[in-house]
Parts: sequence; C-alpha cells; structure tokens
Amino acid sequence: MVLMFDFCDGRGMSSISCDKVCTDSNPVGNLVSVHYQNKMAGFIGENFVRPPVNVTLQFPCNIEVFRVIINPVVGAQKSNGFEIYTCSNKVDTSHLLQNKVPVLSSKSSLFVPIGKMIVDKPGVICFTNGQFRYDESSGNSSVPPMDQYSYHGELRHGRSSALNFVSHLTVRITRTVSGSAVCIKKLEVYGRPSKSCSECVINKLKQLFSPRIRSSDVSAKIQNEKADNVQQSNCDLFSCNDVDIPEDFIDSITQEIMTMPMLLPCGKNVDQSTLEKHVSAEASWGRLSSDPFTGMLFDSQKKATPNLPLKGRIDQFVLRHSDKLQNIPRTIGREVKEGPSTSRLVGTVNLQQSTSITPTKKMNINIRMLGKEKMCSILFLT
Repeated sequence: MVLMFDFCDGRGMSSISCDKVCTDSNPVGNLVSVHYQNKMAGFIGENFVRPPVNVTLQFPCNIEVFRVIINPVVGAQKSNGFEIYTCSNKVDTSHLLQNKVPVLSSKSSLFVPIGKMIVDKPGVICFTNGQFRYDESSGNSSVPPMDQYSYHGELRHGRSSALNFVSHLTVRITRTVSGSAVCIKKLEVYGRPSKSCSECVINKLKQLFSPRIRSSDVSAKIQNEKADNVQQSNCDLFSCNDVDIPEDFIDSITQEIMTMPMLLPCGKNVDQSTLEKHVSAEASWGRLSSDPFTGMLFDSQKKATPNLPLKGRIDQFVLRHSDKLQNIPRTIGREVKEGPSTSRLVGTVNLQQSTSITPTKKMNINIRMLGKEKMCSILFLT
C-alpha cells in the first residue's frame, strides 16, 4: 500500500510562514495547527494587505508531492488566484527524529513554479501530480476522492526533483474577489517521503501519523446527533442542563447559544444582539461599524449577514430539547405532541366571534415579530 500523508496535518511537524501580516484571530499557523478549532478558522491576511501573498511550508523531510488542495473561502473572504512553487534543498531530519518542529531556513533558495490557476467562482481547488505513481483502488482512505473538488489543476515541471525531492512548498495568492482580504480556509499537501529518506525517518512519520496519536481538541468530545441533522464530526461540545450543545451554535464572544446568528467577514458567527451591542459601543466613540474580531470596516461587499442555514439548525435543536432549554431565547414555538403549536412571538389576538370565521377566510391582524410591527395574513383553520 502506498505510504501517503497530509503534511499540513499538525502531527506532521511541518513549519509554515507568511510574508505579509495576518489577522490575530486567523494567523497562518492555523493551516498546520493540531487544534481542530484553529484548523477550521483558516488564514486571513489583514484588510490592507493586497496580493501577491506567499504562504510557505517547510516539510520535516524531503517529500514527493502528490496533491495540493486549497479551500479559498473563509466566511465572506474569497481568494480566486493561486500559484504553486517548490524548492528542493536537502532537509536536515534531525529535528524530526528529536520531535522538534524544524526552523524555517533563512538562507536563499531557488523556487520553481509547478502549478497555476485562476477561477471566476471560488471553490475547492485540487492540483495533482500526474507523474506520481498512485493506485486509488489501493484502499488508502487518507486521500479524499477526486470528485469532491470544484476545480482540478496539474502539477508539473521539467526537473523531476521539483516534485520528487521537495523541501519547501509556497502557495502564492495572486487574486481575491471584489477586494476581499487574502485567505485560505484549508490547505492540504498529500505526499510521501522521498526515496532518499532513511528507514528511521519513515518509521518516525508512521508513528506521528498513527491514529492512536491525536490532539485532544480533535479526538475529545466527538458526537454526531443524527436526530438533529447536525454534522458535528470532530467538534467540541458545550453543555447546558445535561444537553450537549454543538460548538457552532455558540456565540464566539458571549459563549451563549445564538438566537439569530450573523456571519462576519472573518468567518466567525455571533448573535445579532451581540453585534448590535458592538456597533453601538463603536458608535459611542465615533467609530464606524466593523468586525469585532478584525476591526475591518463594514461596507457593501464586506458586512455581517444572517446565517440562515445555521439558524435553522439551532431552531430545530432548541425545539427538540425545549424541556431542558426553557431559558434559552428563541424565535420559534414549543414542540407539543397534541394540538397546534403557537409561536411565542405572536401576541394575544382578540376575535369577536371565532365561530364566524370560515375555514378558508383570511384576516389581517397586527402582530409583533422580532421587535417590529408587521402586517401578516394568517389563514385560520377550524
């Protein structure tokens, strides 16, 4: 079976750097972090940084590159132009054998281009080395199937060492969409140790990537609640009244379950009330509305938007556990076994004669919904 690893996995002890300034909440180190939450946050450059931006990996040993996979969307930030470069210096593997992350080399190196792609609509990009001898039917589950990627590119170079004896790999972000910040949600570099690597180096990598060795953030508290239709693989959980609450349901600032989640340009979610308090506090100092995590000013392209899919999942979860989550605010009614369910948002309505209402008669009544007066047409059924 082919020995294949993702060298951006934090267990692989690869080093990473960026030649431009990153945001505090989304540093480039997230791309190789062993912590699941950091890994999912991705990398975002500061708002004033413009392409090109170089993200450079240094591997713990020389490798043969098979695939480079890039997810270029972090929240409202989108990158759509990439170039791949490699360097073929001899790697000192003593750091690997001593369980130390190698220090990025400061000496000048020659990088050569091996791949390039620009897309109109950002999506997951997969660059593949066509000369790599790999049998996908061999059962190596560590490599995702090709059909799940939006775009496919080719890695190639006239010199074989550019792909088969790689010490460094640079992903250059050359374009972004509508002036958004440079970003990478997830970076994966699949490959295997080069043929020059010793047996002890290969055995060390097998030990590091063993399924028994996992970060506590990744392996702890894994749960999949199929009844709530919530995908929570490798996700930390919060608990309230003996009910485990998925982490993505929790406000990133107040650490409380959200009622109306708002997706920020940095990729994080906060409740609408939290965002309103932040905007009000900024206005009291004469400042414009901005992202509470990055300080990025909101405009027509970069602004907070309602995360409706997440809201639907939260509402379904709260409704299902309404008996134990009675104190949690919501915008839906209670789940009952018998009789109709009445929304808590609908106030008391006085009707003169309920018997005079026909089964299909429509009546306009005033109701208060989410703090705003609206006219709604309600169908009364007897």
